[in-house]
Amino acid sequence: YTKDNLEQYFQFASDMNIPFITAEPEWADLDEFNRLAAKYQVKVGLHSHPKPDSHYWHPDSTIKAMQGRPYIGAWPDLGHWARNGVDVPDGVKKMNGKLWGMHFKDIREFDNINAIDTIFGKGVCDLPAVMKEMKKQGFNGVVTMEYEVHEEDNMRDLLKCILFYEKQRKLLK
Repeated sequence: YTKDNLEQYFQFASDMNIPFITAEPEWADLDEFNRLAAKYQVKVGLHSHPKPDSHYWHPDSTIKAMQGRPYIGAWPDLGHWARNGVDVPDGVKKMNGKLWGMHFKDIREFDNINAIDTIFGKGVCDLPAVMKEMKKQGFNGVVTMEYEVHEEDNMRDLLKCILFYEKQRKLLK
């Protein structure tokens, strides 16, 4: 985005009835994102990438960015949080009520920005605890499942991830 075309993104999302956009705006642009989100009724989910490339790599920086901005919430990548050394269930807990979506993922190593994805439940993200916290918060946002290993042929492994998610969801009822 640029300052000249930012409003076009919000207009498009509104015209298409898209309730959220994900973004990693510069700190100086947060108020403008919030203003446009209010104008077009399109919420902004702050996304996280590994440090140092993302302002929102840690839940605390996301919380700071959301303060006083009701149309800005969180849309973390759980794998990136773990890559950044963030306790994932604790990070989800900190978003209390402002978690609008997430990239649901598990990784093999904690606090290693080069850690590789793994099948859900076999990594370090403690996804069952994350799902318990989501239920506790009444989460009704968007979950996108990511598994970026063997991208040319990963459907069998992705199916294992989906089955893990569904099993955990049923255990929460």
